[in-house]
Amino acid sequence: MAVIGVGTTTGLTVLERTRESGLLRALGLGRRGLRLAIGMEAGLYGAMGGTLGLALGVPYAWLTIRAGNFGAPLLLPYGNC
Repeated sequence: MAVIGVGTTTGLTVLERTRESGLLRALGLGRRGLRLAIGMEAGLYGAMGGTLGLALGVPYAWLTIRAGNFGAPLLLPYGNC
């Protein structure tokens, strides 16, 4: 889901910023630089989305388990092999 969200956000950003991209190109920014800027922005969206997803998802999952009285402990999936 996160990949689809980042892809959609990046696609909309590219479409909405056509004039800005053209202005940057007219001022001397090359295709490679423009591609790098858009890629860095997409990476930032992904990092922020992943961090926010973990920061909100883990506590909400814990609250759901506690509220439902499932009796299951909250275990994070790292190091459990």
